Amino acid sequence: MKIRQATSADIEAVSRVHIAAFPGFFLTRLGFGFLCELYRGFLNHAEGVLMVAEADDGELIGFVAGTTAPDRFFADLRRARALHFVLHAVPALIRSPSLVAAKLYSALFYRGDKPANLEGGSLLSSIGVAPGVVGKAVGMALLTRFEQEAFARGTPFVYLTTDAIDNDRVNHFYTRNGYVVESRFMQGGRRPMLRYMKQAAPAVGV
Repeated sequence: MKIRQATSADIEAVSRVHIAAFPGFFLTRLGFGFLCELYRGFLNHAEGVLMVAEADDGELIGFVAGTTAPDRFFADLRRARALHFVLHAVPALIRSPSLVAAKLYSALFYRGDKPANLEGGSLLSSIGVAPGVVGKAVGMALLTRFEQEAFARGTPFVYLTTDAIDNDRVNHFYTRNGYVVESRFMQGGRRPMLRYMKQAAPAVGV
């Protein structure tokens, strides 16, 4: 397995892994085109991070996406590509207008759910692993590589958000890899969430 920087040629494969890894999740419901647009944003933005895991045969089996400047990243993406996101979501809007409209609004105006009193952290937005290789350390390798990239860019900590309820496997994955619960909050007024954080290792003195 190899972890490498993504390229534009990987975007469709990344989106397919997302759909397979997160069936029924709100971003998945917005459609393949929406996901391609989103991950292209992570790839092309100066403060975006998009890396992929590639099997020995060249198949893309996982990805990690995030940003070292969540506030700026999502604002820039919205200003530059909002119309494209809406157009890609039209098929989903036609199928389920009320449900998808609310999800689309949330996606377009997402700001990264950063810790309230902390600045400068990198957001780990998503790790997706193909169902056939779950449990084979792909996710851990992607997480480690994302942290290395974020800390190399000078970020003091990495944070992420995930569901607090019925999500034991994911929560265990992050705690096992050194993340601690920074806070709990309600997303949309009814979805209990956990915000995890991991500090950069202190610099070793010479």
